[in-house]
Amino acid sequence: MAVLEVYQTVGGIFDSAEPRQETDGPTGTIDILWSDCEKANLSYQLNRPNVAGTIELRRVTEDNVTLCESLTGQ
Repeated sequence: MAVLEVYQTVGGIFDSAEPRQETDGPTGTIDILWSDCEKANLSYQLNRPNVAGTIELRRVTEDNVTLCESLTGQ
């Protein structure tokens, strides 16, 4: 499982060495819960705008499946 904070940043300049950025702090969270080496669910809760939901994630390549399975004992 991974728990991440979401930030909304404005004022940056694309591909600039010193972009000016402004943020008001965290604007939400994302939780990713892996059910196995092939699938995960991403749940999000955003405060601005106030939205929440879940997205099912699936592996699109077979890279590192063997390593993942060996680490999880599958």
